[in-house]
Amino acid sequence: MTFRYRGDRPARVVYFDYESKTRSLKHRYEAICNAMGLTVQELQCLVRNLKIIEVRKIRQIAAHFPRFPQFDGGKDAAFWKQLIQENPADLYVIDPMRCFHGGKEDDKEIEKLLEQVRRYFGWAAVIISHHMRKLTGKPGETRLTLSSPGVMREWSDGARGSVAIKAHADVIVCQERAMEGDTEVVYFGAFMKDGPDIEPIPLTETADGSFLFKPSSRVPPFLRGSFDLLKDVAFHDRGAAADVLQQHGATRSTAFRHVSRLCELGLVQILERRRVR
Repeated sequence: MTFRYRGDRPARVVYFDYESKTRSLKHRYEAICNAMGLTVQELQCLVRNLKIIEVRKIRQIAAHFPRFPQFDGGKDAAFWKQLIQENPADLYVIDPMRCFHGGKEDDKEIEKLLEQVRRYFGWAAVIISHHMRKLTGKPGETRLTLSSPGVMREWSDGARGSVAIKAHADVIVCQERAMEGDTEVVYFGAFMKDGPDIEPIPLTETADGSFLFKPSSRVPPFLRGSFDLLKDVAFHDRGAAADVLQQHGATRSTAFRHVSRLCELGLVQILERRRVR
């Protein structure tokens, strides 16, 4: 997602999966490892640092696994505090939110939930997946596939409790699946409090059944016009490429944003000038 990050050690990840079956998880896990071409050493590192807690399986054997508590005190709160203590991690993933808690998903209740998450999980990073309301199919609905400035914020309003989520989350990741012809494309973008928006990137599966999605060489619809203007020209800097788009009616901010997105997707290349000393 264009973030530059390099940890001093492998991150410890605990994944709370509420919906998947063991067989399905195993199939996806092995397919992704194979698609990434992980070495024996990398696979061993993955086993040491990734723990998947299968909540569905735990509940099927009649074991107690309560919803995340809305209030401190009581058996449920004690259960979660102990669970987190016994499973320390740098990153916790909760999938999905609607199975994680037992309250309503309006702004007031979601705000209470996220405050509790901060208290219980401390300084660890937490990713919580949340479903959108279903599309109605009516004309004019906001889609990530037709990206323009501000569209991700408007699109994200379709999530229940979106106002509270945006107030508490550091990063909102937006993901929408679309079929373009016979190809499944996942549009993947983000916006945050302390950085520029990452416009939706089209991702496609590396191979059928690999479950590994990478940036697609397909041109996103909202970049098609800019790509057509720039694709056959070599530029020495992004400013020169942006000038071409401005000459064809784009505003300066739009021109630079489109050039940056096309470069990130590998669709346009900028030739760096060599400095002579």
